[in-house]
Amino acid sequence: MHDIRDLIRKGLEAHGYDGLYCAGECGCDLSELFACGHIGEGCEPGYKVLREGSDEYYITGTKPEGAPAPDVDGAGLIAAERKRQIMEEGWTAEHDDAQTDYELSQAAAYYCIADDCHDSELVFPSTWNSVHMKRGGFPFPNLKDLIKAGALCAAEIDRLQRAKAKEAA
Repeated sequence: MHDIRDLIRKGLEAHGYDGLYCAGECGCDLSELFACGHIGEGCEPGYKVLREGSDEYYITGTKPEGAPAPDVDGAGLIAAERKRQIMEEGWTAEHDDAQTDYELSQAAAYYCIADDCHDSELVFPSTWNSVHMKRGGFPFPNLKDLIKAGALCAAEIDRLQRAKAKEAA
């Protein structure tokens, strides 16, 4: 079972944040989430900033000048989900390369189809176990499902590019 701090830490990291802050009260970096005891009450994602005239950092809600924007757009959410699929689920390039009957794009379609139009026999990859195809909740498709679909499309594109490069070699 995951500690809630680990889940929050992963989410913050995936979106480019350095920690949490509570305006006027405290801030904590990713290594010490909720050290203040707030347990997330009133906390917002924050950035690490060097304190003027010091070599110490603090967490603030103001993005430092020149810092990259957090990955909150669709492409960033998809990239973070794909990274999660690889790191946590083990869906590596080797696994994906074995999906030669377009199972990855079929799975992506499964996550995109509205529930009232859903016919799992038409889009569900026949070689996959349904346990891996948990949908995000009602209504379908929802944001979580669309992010998964995008990550599966990215995996299929990568697989096709590797196959093309292998053929050319």
